[in-house]
Amino acid sequence: MSKIEELNHQLEALINSSFDGIIVSDIESNIIKMNNPAARALAIEKKSNKLPTWISKLINDVKHKRDSVTCTTRNHQRNELMVTANPIYDNDGRKITMLVYNIRDITELTALKNELKNSKELSQRYREELNRLKNKYEKDVNIIFRSKKMDHIIDLCLRVAEVDSTVLILGETGVGKQLIAEMIHKKSHRKRGPFIEVNCGAIPENLLESELFGYEPGTFTGGLKSGKIGIFEQANKGTIFLDEIGDLPYALQVKLLKVLQNSEVVRLGSAKPRKVDVRVISATNKDIKEMVNKGQFREDLYYRLNIVPIIIPPLRERKEDIIPIIYHYKLLLESKYNRKIDFHPEVLELFLKHDWPGNVRELQNVVERIFVTAKKSVIEPEQVIPLFANSHKSESIIKNIITESDSIIPLKEAKELLETKLIKMALKKYGSTYRAAKVLGVNQSTIARKAKKLLKDYNLRL
Repeated sequence: MSKIEELNHQLEALINSSFDGIIVSDIESNIIKMNNPAARALAIEKKSNKLPTWISKLINDVKHKRDSVTCTTRNHQRNELMVTANPIYDNDGRKITMLVYNIRDITELTALKNELKNSKELSQRYREELNRLKNKYEKDVNIIFRSKKMDHIIDLCLRVAEVDSTVLILGETGVGKQLIAEMIHKKSHRKRGPFIEVNCGAIPENLLESELFGYEPGTFTGGLKSGKIGIFEQANKGTIFLDEIGDLPYALQVKLLKVLQNSEVVRLGSAKPRKVDVRVISATNKDIKEMVNKGQFREDLYYRLNIVPIIIPPLRERKEDIIPIIYHYKLLLESKYNRKIDFHPEVLELFLKHDWPGNVRELQNVVERIFVTAKKSVIEPEQVIPLFANSHKSESIIKNIITESDSIIPLKEAKELLETKLIKMALKKYGSTYRAAKVLGVNQSTIARKAKKLLKDYNLRL
């Protein structure tokens, strides 16, 4: 009896010293043993003889499974509890005689788990954002910008580069659609694969299909005897850039749609489809939506290409980028031609006022033309003004001048009126007959002669 009492005392001490709640019951839900943590967790009296109903339901689960059963619940204090019921068998190992319940408060553990999960997600977002910022200013992003508009465009491109969705780049001629496509490719997981550009408007229609999809031996008279691999197959595991997609012949549009939908091509002269893993980026300077409305472009292909549209604003809408682009090309030209030049502040002002209908491509050409024809190390306004004298603004300027009055006047009188108005504008803006003559494209002596009657209004030196 003394030995039994000692063992019972040890068992009580063992159960009560446990941090987790422990309950021992028979199969009739009668409590045999229960420690203090279990009583606190279940909010029941230490002297209670019956298990709470929701715990007693575990007995049937244990009988059916003949193994441990675990469930989670919340107590009256809204703490999350994990309860595990373990069966105890008789000496024969056949009949369950008792159950031991282990009750653990996992509220803090769950909170820590959720906090860790949130921290990991936040860390991942920070990492992705840092990578985007790093990518934006890396040397291989060969796009010069300072404007917020382009900053948003670059951010969008870096996000799009992480996925394989088709991209449609829209914008006027010369805004840099190809550079955007190349950047998306370089920042994607396909960067080690090929990047192939196809100008849909530059290849004759009768050759474009064979160039895109390839052909089998003997398909064409004069074709390669071995046949030819198409551009889509050449671009496998990489990116194909379909520039001027608005010029793609209507008959080929349905074939391109099938390639995009099925990720496979069929060479001319063959019925066997070939799987290709290619990302498609397309671009156009046309209003492709209007082409769809007019039936000139397939609507289903348009929506398939336009999953992620990227609209690049023209240079006249992001003038903050003009000066950085100028100096970027200036540095390249200085290195190429081994000479140094600089721009007079008035020249930079002229650059900022120009509308640049040809966008970045026009700006690049103008800077190089000025560079190679410069006689001095500092570019003066006189060298730049003639380049803009016949810009596309002429028509709108004349229209504004002659529409000041709705009256119709004789042509000779209108000509004199327009000539006088333009001379006044040029003299007022540029401050000398020499510069005014440059802008108007005439000799300085002509402006000097016609400006005599205007000297009272403008204090100029002829």
